[in-house]
Amino acid sequence: MELECAFSIWDVGRETYRCSPETFKDRRLIDADFVLVGHAAILHHDFPARLRQDGGFAPVSLPVARHYLYREGVSDKFVAYIKSLWPNFVAEESAPC
Repeated sequence: MELECAFSIWDVGRETYRCSPETFKDRRLIDADFVLVGHAAILHHDFPARLRQDGGFAPVSLPVARHYLYREGVSDKFVAYIKSLWPNFVAEESAPC
């Protein structure tokens, strides 16, 4: 099966190729399922394997602590980016007493 179009979800400045304006006419590029899978993959670096092993696997509840994301391999810069996009994704740090 040949792709209709190639595009990058991480590099919004990258040009697409082999696409015509008609390629996505009346179609969404990304739907809610794609976004939810992306969230789950951030929360669990091994999400696809976990889902294959257990079809009922559910990601941890939000918000999660910064240190949880660090253990999953998420960088400090990406945590800051996530917080700017989804304020309820990363738990607020409690101030020291």
